[in-house]
Order: sequence, then C-alpha cells, then structure tokens
Amino acid sequence: MKSIAELKEGMKSINDHVRLAAVSAAGKVIVGMRDDKAIDEDVCKEDEKLMVLEIKGLLNDRSHFVALAAAISLYSINHANQQATDLLLDIVQTGAQSERWIACQCLAEHRHHDDCIIIEMLNMIQNGVDPVKRKRIEYFLRELSNLTDSIQYMLSEKLNSTSLNDRMIACELFPILSGLIKKDVASKLSYLSWHDWNKEIRMSAAIALGRTGNGKLIHDALCKYLKSPKIVQQIESLRKISSLGIVTSQLMVPFLMCLNSQHGTICLEALRVVRVIHLCTDDVIDVLLSLLNSDRNLKIKLNVVKTLGTVGQYENTKVRECLLWSMRFSKERVLRQASCEAVGMIKFSDKEVINTMQDMLVVEENHTFRSLLSDTLRSMGFEETCDESMVTAVEEHVKKLCVKDNVLLKVLDESSEDLLNAYRATLEQQKSQMDDDEENEDETTNQIPKINNPFDPTLEGYRARQIQPPEIIFPDIEPSFIPYWSASQASMRSDEEGN
Repeated sequence: MKSIAELKEGMKSINDHVRLAAVSAAGKVIVGMRDDKAIDEDVCKEDEKLMVLEIKGLLNDRSHFVALAAAISLYSINHANQQATDLLLDIVQTGAQSERWIACQCLAEHRHHDDCIIIEMLNMIQNGVDPVKRKRIEYFLRELSNLTDSIQYMLSEKLNSTSLNDRMIACELFPILSGLIKKDVASKLSYLSWHDWNKEIRMSAAIALGRTGNGKLIHDALCKYLKSPKIVQQIESLRKISSLGIVTSQLMVPFLMCLNSQHGTICLEALRVVRVIHLCTDDVIDVLLSLLNSDRNLKIKLNVVKTLGTVGQYENTKVRECLLWSMRFSKERVLRQASCEAVGMIKFSDKEVINTMQDMLVVEENHTFRSLLSDTLRSMGFEETCDESMVTAVEEHVKKLCVKDNVLLKVLDESSEDLLNAYRATLEQQKSQMDDDEENEDETTNQIPKINNPFDPTLEGYRARQIQPPEIIFPDIEPSFIPYWSASQASMRSDEEGN
C-alpha cells in the first residue's frame, strides 16, 4: 500500500493515468487507516483531512475519468459534497454504460432517489442484465421505494405499455417494493391477471397481487370464475391456483366440482393442480378414487393414477386397495403399468401387494410390464421369484387336467372305467345311427318328384309322343278253365274247327 505522501504526489502529477491511479487508491488507503489501530487517531484524522482536500481538488480535473474517480472516492469514504453529487448525476444521464452503473450505485447507496437514477436502473433491467446485477438493482429499488412513490408511478406506466417486456418487468418488480401498492395499481394488476392476451403476463400479475397484499382481489375473482359456465375461464382459474400454490376453504368446493367435471380438459387441468400443489385432503382423495372407479376415458384414469402416486400416503388404505385392484384387474395394460408405478412411488410394501406383483411377474406376457414389475420390486427391497421351469411344469400339468376324459374321470370317479367305456360305446352307436338316418333321408329326398318345376306345354307334348302304349296280352283260355263246360258246346267247337 502506498503512503500518504506518495498519493499526494501522484494526485499532483501532470500525467492523467498517474492522477487516476492515485485518486482511485486514495479511498482504499483512507479506509485502511481507519481500521488500523496502530495509527494514532489524531494523526489518522489529520492525514484523512488532507487527503480529502486533495481528492476534492480533482473534481475539476481536465480529465473526465479523473474527476469521476475523485467523486467515487469521496462517496466511498463518506465525504461526498454537492459538486460530487452533481457530477455523478450528470454521469448517470450522459456517461457510458459502465460509468452510469457505478454512478447509480454510489448515489443509490447514499439514498439519492432522483428520477434519472430510477429510470436508468429500470432501463438496465429492461435491456437485460446478469443475475448478480439484477439482484443489486432490486435491492436499491426496495430501499428507495421507502423514500419516494416515483418507482410505483413509473412501473404503473409500464403496465399500460404495449411492450410485453415492459409489462412483465412491472409485474415482477411490484412485489419487491416496500410498502403497499396503490389501489389503482392493484386494480390494473387484477385486470391484467384475467384479460391480458399473454398467459405469462396473466400469471405474473396474479402472483404480484398475492405478494403485495392484495390477494383478496384475486381470491374473489377465482371463486367467481371457477363457477363460471365458460370452460376457458375455469381453466384459467385452475392455472392461477397452481401458480399461487394455495386452495382456501372457499375455493375447495368449486375446485372439487372442476375436479369431478364431465369435461375432460377441466378435469385434466384440475388433476395437474393437485399434483403441483400436492393437495391431499380427504375430499380430494375421495374424488380421485371415484374417478378411477367410474366409466371415464383412459387418459383421465391414467392421470388419476399418476396423481394418486404423487399425493397418496402410505397410511391410506383406500388408495392402496384401489391401486391394487387396478394393477390386477384393469383391462388396459397401460393402466396396470401406471398403477404399478404409483404403488412403487407410495412404497406400498405389505405382503399382499408384494405377492400380487410376484404373481403378475409370473403370468404377465408383456416384456415392458415385466421389467417394470421387476424394477418396482427391487426398489422396495424385494427379489423376483419367477422360476421358468416351474412355470413350464405348471402349464403342462394344467393342459393334462383340461383333457375331456380326465375331467370325466374326476367327475365320475377314477374307478368307474367300465361305466366310462359304456358311455363311449353309447356315444359311438348314437353317432353311427345318426349317420344312417342321414343317408336314408338323402335317398328319400332323391326319389321325391320335383313338383316345383314350372309347366312347359311344348316339353310335355314331346314327352307324351315318346311314351309307348302298353301291350295288352290276352290269356289263352283252356277248356279246363271255363266253368260249366258241356258236350254240346264242345261239339259246336269241333264243327267250327272242321269247317
């Protein structure tokens, strides 16, 4: 560290860079002297007084940088005067970016709240600054807001800006200010929270209202719009609840109505809110279980299972039974998988659940589901019990038991083999008889004339001409066959033959 004499000599140098280095180091030297207990207090004060005089003399230096360094040094040792303040205020308005920032810090640290300082810091945030510098600016704005209302007025003007960035900055900065915001500002934030075209602005305005002590405005609006028949307003209200992270007793009833809504979009948004804010009251759990057991579409049921896995508690037996039933008996495989994941998230590890998962691991055919069951069992500290050889043996034994003859033997008794053989013979006899009846029926059917053919005169005439008349054969009657034969008749016949 340089001595006081060297610093005085350097501040009187004709070279600008030497004077700049000396005046920049002067503030640090004076602060070191104050902390050094080895130096006599009277000597320290005398040297400090001489150094301050030298620094003040450099406020009128021909070099702009030397004058700025002198003003900063005076502020750093708490010996600032009006000339140094005016110089820094001029730098805030006309200097380079780095010069404006250091001048704003010096003035704001000493509770100067001129409009140019506030405007410059707001412009820095608007143009984008690194997180460290932004935290520093927010600290200055919080401290200065206790001294002036200009910050609120400037931010309220940005709420009316057409620039999305301006409105976003205003909504983000209002909660960091000290004290209550004006009623007109609160009304403007309430309007933006529902009617701004950008959803991020709506969320930021609602959060700003809650953090500035005007939560009643947004609360009353939420109660109103949750009961609205318009789907868009209900969804917007649910999104605000998820951002605010709280559901009051007055909001609970309309929220449960949205959760049990028949409109799928509203129901899904309400389920998302439950997961985000971890809302696990008894009423909410009952509604979730009723949704899972009702006839709703698969997407809603999957989200319900996911929500139960997020908010479900190990002590809740209703949730356990519902998820266990869904994992075992649901028709949709994706729903069974989601139920298995939910069981693993809640860590239901009682004997019934573990046995069920191990049994499903044996009979489940889907490879993905089997892997999920294995991972869930391992995450809960249990091993897989799937024995492939045992599964094969069980399948073969089941096939044997399902044979018809074996079933009949078990039903009738294994010792009644004769009765079973007789039964089989009866069945074969009935079958052969049925086959003979079918053949006879076919022959009879072929002999039946076809009477359903239409009558054709030409064809029938042709058939009539082709038919030969039957030949009539008269029998040769012998006399012995003629009754009452007499001699006279016989002589008459002989005479006829002789003639």
